[in-house]
Amino acid sequence: MLATFSKMRIEYTRNIKNLNAMNHIPQDADVLFTGLNPTQQALRDGALFSHDRSFWNLLERAGFYAGTGNIPAAEMYPLLVAGKLDEHLKIGLADLLPHIDEQHAENVRVEPEFVHAYVQEAAQKKVKRIGLMGDKVARAFAKAYPQLTYNSIQDKNNCMGKIMVGNHAIIFFSLPFPNNNSIPNKEAYYTILKNNN
Repeated sequence: MLATFSKMRIEYTRNIKNLNAMNHIPQDADVLFTGLNPTQQALRDGALFSHDRSFWNLLERAGFYAGTGNIPAAEMYPLLVAGKLDEHLKIGLADLLPHIDEQHAENVRVEPEFVHAYVQEAAQKKVKRIGLMGDKVARAFAKAYPQLTYNSIQDKNNCMGKIMVGNHAIIFFSLPFPNNNSIPNKEAYYTILKNNN
């Protein structure tokens, strides 16, 4: 296990300037949604959240865009990258970790330097707000940056605080992961992120 982690850390360090080929972090993004790592399906499709429409439907219910209900999940990420979903806000979508074989979040180890590199890239691109999707991701950021406050993914006050990188401020929000959990009314958390200017 330790050898696998060391290999992953070396590979991550080599790719620190290009954290993940599928990450879409547009310049001056209003919102950057951040997951843990790409699924095998996403890697095969070359598109994040391509396996079903849970994430895309959640964003639509939260008011990020409208009228995409008939578009297959695998076609949504290319639309996002092309800027076709930026009706009200410029949106980015990325994973904190590059490709790793482990698909169970509880078995994925996130080192603070991974988080710091991610925040540096987001700051260079002048991202305004980052939504941290899932407990594992929110806890990793709170550990790497103690000034961020995090209690629970179900905390209705999901604004964790802000981090200054040079003269640039990024505000962080904890968000329930779009699928595979029982948290009701998930879109309310995403709406808070959307409406916080």
